[in-house]
Amino acid sequence: MQQVSCTGLSAISGVTSEAGNGDDVERIDWGEYESAIRRWEAIVGRPAPHPTQPGRHGRPVLSARFVEFLMGLDDGFVSSLDIPRTAQLRALGNGVVPQQAVYAIRLLLADLAAVSGLGLEGEWAA
Repeated sequence: MQQVSCTGLSAISGVTSEAGNGDDVERIDWGEYESAIRRWEAIVGRPAPHPTQPGRHGRPVLSARFVEFLMGLDDGFVSSLDIPRTAQLRALGNGVVPQQAVYAIRLLLADLAAVSGLGLEGEWAA
């Protein structure tokens, strides 16, 4: 197995079979982030993609698919667009994490309800 450094994380380049299904997948050593990555995988319902991909000169660069995963977006939401990787990362960086947006809207609606004396019910209630 070859140890490969990728954007502050370590990846083991050996392939193993995951879940006994016979598919070869790269095992990633997430280090101190392992538990957070596993929790987020369970929440979003899919495995974490590799955090890096080979750049133009063969060195690892940040993967837009990984950023999508971290933001809780659907796989390919931006990374499937036919634009350069740097433009994909710029779009993601200028985007909003949906879960944070929902939380902010709920807080604002609760404040509005308190100020106006209106009651909020249902899924938007804080």
